[in-house]
Formats: sequence, structure tokens, C-alpha cells
Amino acid sequence: MSDSVLNVKKHTCPTCGGQLRVDLSRQMYECPFCGVTFDYAYFNEDDVIDRATRSLLAGEFHSAAEAYDFMLTKEPNNFSALRGRILASATARNLSELESEAKLMRMDNGAVSASVQQAISACRPEHAPYFSKMNELLEAGKEYKEEQQQIHALRKDRKQHLQKLHKLEEEKDEVGVTVRDPDDRYGTTIVDPKPMLILSLVIYGLWILLLLSVFLWIPNAPGATKTTTRRTNGYVVSTSNRSTNTGKTKAYTKLEVPGQESDLPEIEDDAWESIYEDFILVVETNPNESSTRRLETELEKRQREKEEKEKENDKKVKRTLTILIILSTLGEGAVAFALLRKMRIQKEYDVSISSVLETTDGLGGEISTHVDKSAHLRRKIHQLVREMEKLDPEPDTPLSKVSTNGRRKRWM
Repeated sequence: MSDSVLNVKKHTCPTCGGQLRVDLSRQMYECPFCGVTFDYAYFNEDDVIDRATRSLLAGEFHSAAEAYDFMLTKEPNNFSALRGRILASATARNLSELESEAKLMRMDNGAVSASVQQAISACRPEHAPYFSKMNELLEAGKEYKEEQQQIHALRKDRKQHLQKLHKLEEEKDEVGVTVRDPDDRYGTTIVDPKPMLILSLVIYGLWILLLLSVFLWIPNAPGATKTTTRRTNGYVVSTSNRSTNTGKTKAYTKLEVPGQESDLPEIEDDAWESIYEDFILVVETNPNESSTRRLETELEKRQREKEEKEKENDKKVKRTLTILIILSTLGEGAVAFALLRKMRIQKEYDVSISSVLETTDGLGGEISTHVDKSAHLRRKIHQLVREMEKLDPEPDTPLSKVSTNGRRKRWM
């Protein structure tokens, strides 16, 4: 930048380089160091405005602001200086940039608002509607900036909630039961514990029914009997095939002694062979009643022993069934407890997921509301710029030029 522009910016005395003071009552500049005075005309207004405008269009906003401030010390109601000072505060090269979303987001609203209020209070009456519209435009831009910041914050928050939701769903799936994948020979898959609990209860119930059926069937085992008779050495021998309470079939043999008042008891075939010859020998050699009674007593004793042995076997079977029922119940209890615990944990995850999902949906609704409001503000800003174009007293200056193509592209 040339020295002359620097002198204008800093009110520098071209003679000694000292800082000039503005004497408003005398309408001149005075150097307190060398005493030289200068009329306002010394610094040509058009030249100052032109150079300030070039600085603004070049993006040298600080230099442009100082030049416009210098001009406003000479002429506080100068329209070009007032508007240029506002654009410099907004770091905008021309009016169209006030529609730029990026510009609105980076704008220092406090500094711009101060410049606008200064323009409204200092401008000529015929320019007041223009700066009032500009104030509306900048207020709408400020509100738009706040809406965009709110949208950004809400989207960030919603993204975090979606990540949390995804994490909770993964953790919930991991709580399930791991089983072999039927479609992958070496792979596994995770299934919901609820159907597994139902399946385990059904299997347990069927198993318990089976054990109880066997348990209850033992003391009431069917006694189907098939009896055949034959004569051996003049004695009548009756053989009965019976199903026992253990599910086996045993043969019982009974010997009827002719001439005896009481019959001998039934005995099993496996004992019959050993007793039969003794019985025949005793009866034939000493066929008195006492010998028969002794043999009958012996047979009854052996039969009682056999029955007691069978009862003991029945007790063992019942004890085994009881142990199986207890162990099955304990096992099913442990399985049910583990599955119910998994279901409880999944229910807690469902509550958390529902809460996060509700919050996420609420954030989505808020974002939509702010997006709609932002769209409304964009249309409002566009309309205000069009109204400012109609009110612009200097429509042909570079600061008034509005790029329609550029604006359309920015708001798409």
C-alpha cells in the first residue's frame, strides 16, 4: 500500500510524520508537533472512499475499516462509509457475501451489530430504511448462525446416542446362548435364551413324566399269569409264567400232594429243581404230615427270602429313580436360573435401548425443527437482500453488486 494511503488511514502529518488531530469546530486537521493545519479538502473524500473500497474488495478488511472510520470522522452520515464500515466488520467484500452461509457462520455478530447501530443513528433519514433492512438481515443471519450451531450440536449428540444404541444392541446379543451353527460346521451362533428355556422345560417335563411313570408302575406291576399243569411221579405240578414288577417274566411251580390237607406254596423254577428231589425223597420215605410240614415251612422260608430280596430290589430301583429325579430337577434348575438371568439382563438392555432410542428419536425431531427454521431464515435473508437492493441509493457501486448465480449455488 502507498504512503499516501497510510497517511489517510492514520491521520499522519505529511510534513513531520506526527499524528494529526481533528478539529471539528474549525473543520480542519492540526499537527500538534509542527503546528501545520490542513483543510478537510486536503484529503479528498472520493479518493478516501475509493481506496477504502479497493481495500475492502481485496479482502484487507482492517485497512478498509480504518479508512472508513477516517472518512466518518469528517462526515459521520456518509452513506458509502457507513455501509463500507458494516461490510468491513462483517468481513464481507460486497452485499452478496452477507448471504453466504460460511460468512454468516464466521461473522463477529457483536462488532457487526455495533457498526449497524452506529449507521442507523448517524445516517441521513432517507438512508434509515436501508440500514434498518440491513439490521434485519444481520439479525436473521445471527439467528441462522445460532440455528446451525444448534443443529451441529444436536447431530453430534444424536450420533453419540446412535453409537451407544449400536453398542447396547451388540452387548445384548452377546448375552444370548452360544450354540453350534447348523450352517457352519466349525462356527457358532447366538440364540435368544427364552426359546432355549422353553425347550429345556419341555425336555425336563417329558423326562420327569417318564421317571414318574416307572416309579408308579413298580408297586402296581401287572401280574399276567399263564398256568400249565403236569403230573410227576403221581403228583400234580402247576407251572405259572408271571411278569414281575421289574418287567421280567418268571416261572413259578406248585406241587399238589394227593391226600394232604394243605398244598405246598409256589416256588420259582430256579429253586424248584433243588427242592423237588428233596421233597420227593422226604414224602416217599416218610410220608407223614410232620415231614411235609417241615418241607412246607422250608419252602415258605425260601419264598419269603425271595420276596424280601425283590422288595429290596424294588427299593433300589425307586432310590435310583428318586436320585435321577432330584439330579434332573437340580440340573434343570441350574439351567433355568442361568437362562432366566440372561433374560433379566436382556430385559435391562431392552429398557436402556428403549430409553436411548426414544432420546435419539427426540433429537431427530429437534433437528428437523431446526432445519425447517434454518430454511425459513435462508428465505428471509434472500428476501431482505432483494429489498435492500431496491432501497440502495448507490446501486451501481461494487459494494452493491449481488451475484445471483453465486447466491443460488450457496443456498442449494
